[in-house]
Amino acid sequence: MAKPEHQRWTQDRVARELEAWFAKRCFEQWPPYSAFLADRRRPLYVALMRHGGPQHWAQELGVAFIARRPGPQRDEADVRASLRALFREHRPKRFPSERWLREHGPRGLVEQIRRSGGARHWARELGVPGRSPPDGPMS
Repeated sequence: MAKPEHQRWTQDRVARELEAWFAKRCFEQWPPYSAFLADRRRPLYVALMRHGGPQHWAQELGVAFIARRPGPQRDEADVRASLRALFREHRPKRFPSERWLREHGPRGLVEQIRRSGGARHWARELGVPGRSPPDGPMS
């Protein structure tokens, strides 16, 4: 069974959605993932990753692409934005498992969580109960 049109992310739809969003926000360079989350555009981000990735689309849109290297401050800001967006959307009662985060979060989130304090730290920071018992090495 085919998905309804509003759920299909074709190459053309990704282009249209990115062009409209970039025009509205006046981006001159490729925005970080946290900007997609802040504007509730995670589905667009997932789709663009399937259709060429950020470097491809930056070139298509004529904006600079600056590779961002992970680091403590970058990880912390991205983790906070990613987790807040996921919590808004899914409203978990406990801090999610590593498996759930890999399925629902952006690529690399679990590793960023590990590098920036671990699951217990983020559960405390976001005011949600931790996993019990701890869920593997991420906790």
